[in-house]
Amino acid sequence: MYADQNGNQELLINTSVNTVAEIKHQMHDYQDASLKTISSKSKGNYVEALERPNSFLLNYTSTVTMKMVDAFVNNRFKDLPNYEVDHIVVPTDDSEHLYLLADKEYKIYRISIKKHNLEGLQQIMQGGNIRKVPAAVHMLNNKPNVYTENSFTLQPYRYLVSSQSEDYYVSRLLNGENSQNVRVKKQGNNTSYTDGNNRQLNFNEKQKMVNYSDFQAKPGSLSLTSLLTGGYNNLVTLGVSLDNVRLYDHNLNSHMITYRYFVEGFPVFGNNGQGSITMQNVNTETVRYRFPLTSPPQVPIPNGNSTVTMLPTQTVIDRLKELGYKERSISQIHIGYSLKKDSSSMLVKLTPEWYIKYNGKWQSYSQMSGTTVTTN
Repeated sequence: MYADQNGNQELLINTSVNTVAEIKHQMHDYQDASLKTISSKSKGNYVEALERPNSFLLNYTSTVTMKMVDAFVNNRFKDLPNYEVDHIVVPTDDSEHLYLLADKEYKIYRISIKKHNLEGLQQIMQGGNIRKVPAAVHMLNNKPNVYTENSFTLQPYRYLVSSQSEDYYVSRLLNGENSQNVRVKKQGNNTSYTDGNNRQLNFNEKQKMVNYSDFQAKPGSLSLTSLLTGGYNNLVTLGVSLDNVRLYDHNLNSHMITYRYFVEGFPVFGNNGQGSITMQNVNTETVRYRFPLTSPPQVPIPNGNSTVTMLPTQTVIDRLKELGYKERSISQIHIGYSLKKDSSSMLVKLTPEWYIKYNGKWQSYSQMSGTTVTTN
C-alpha cells in the first residue's frame, strides 16, 4: 500500500513490475541500523503508524521474525533483536528511519539508519503501469486488515503450467544412503515410495498432489524462526521455482507453514491443496510436506477483455453477516485467485475472488455465499 502526503492510502497493483521487489531493491544499502521500541499496547499509536503519510506499507500475511526481515534487507539488520514483525513502514520523506510493526501488543519499533537517497523510492509511484485502488487499514477483530473502499475490476487469467515427474521427486527426496532400497506400491490412484523406515512419498494421480514424510528429519526446535527458516530450506530441497511462490500462512499450534503460488501479486487457491505447499514440523523428529505435482504458473495466456468486479471489503463482510456468518470468526480477508483446471491439461483458469479466513480456514466468498463469480 501507499499513503500520500495527506494520508490517503491506495492498494498498488502492477501487472508488469513487482512493486514489492522494487521497494526491496531500494532497501539493500541501509547502514548503521539500530532499533528502539517507541510504542506498545496503544491501538491509537499503532493505527497512526499504519496510516503514516508519505510511506509504503508492506504487509506480511502472517507474522515473521526479524531474521526474515533481515534477509529482505540484505542482512543489514543481522545485529538487531529477533523480534516478531507483521508490517514494515517505509517512509518516502524520511531518509533516516523506517518502522517495524508487530500486531501482538501493538508494538512499534523504529529503525534508525544512516541517511540515504530516497529518489528511487519516490520514483516507484511514477510508473505508468501502476493501478491505484483506494484502500485503508481497518481493525478486523483487533488486527489490521487492508480494506478496499470501492468496487473495482480485476482480470481473469489462463496460465500454462507443467507437471514434474514422480521420478524427479523420488530422486530429490529419497536419494540417500537407502536409495537402493526404495520400495514401490501402487493402489488405485495412489503410488507410494518408501525408503526403509525413514522416508515416504505418496503420489495421488487424480488430485495431482504429493505427500512426503521424513521420520528422521530432526528439524530442531519448534520455534517460529526454526519453522520459517526450515520451510525455506525445504522449498529449496524440493527444487520448486521460487519466482511465484511466497510465504502465506503459518500455525504455531500445529507447527505448519503454508506457501502459495502467486499471480499478478495475489495468492492462488485451488481444490485439494492445488496452488499451495504446506510443511509441518510434526515433532522434533518428523517433517511432512504436501505439494502439487504441477509447477507454479509461469506464462499468462490472454483471456480477452473480460473482467470480474470485486465488491468493497466492507460490503463482503456485511453480506456474509446477513447470511448468518459471525464477524468475530473472520480473522483475515484477502483478494486471491481461484484455480481451476481448464479443458486443456496444460492450462489452468485463474479467477479473482475475495477469500475469507473463517474459523481458521480459508474459503472463497462464492463458496460461503453460494454465489457464482461472473465476468463482465
